[in-house]
Amino acid sequence: MGKSTGSETRATIDGVDQMESQVEIHNASPGIRTLRMNVNGHRFRYNHLTSGQSLTISIASALEPGRSNTIVVVGIGPKGSSADLLLGPPTSQQD
Repeated sequence: MGKSTGSETRATIDGVDQMESQVEIHNASPGIRTLRMNVNGHRFRYNHLTSGQSLTISIASALEPGRSNTIVVVGIGPKGSSADLLLGPPTSQQD
């Protein structure tokens, strides 16, 4: 996501493949405070995010088969805040 000019920043990602079901969020410093995602009409909301925080979200339950998925992301925070979002397939955990 880009740097916020205050209040909120919005991005739309079209043509998302069903296999890209994992979203990694890396909050900057200053970071956004709230993240809203709409994935094919399914809403995800994360409040009280802190600067420097990282989290991983599965959006698999909201994805349709194929590459016709749309994700609308809204980051809300103070002027100059930002976060990086990485979209990809789930990573396997090894022991």
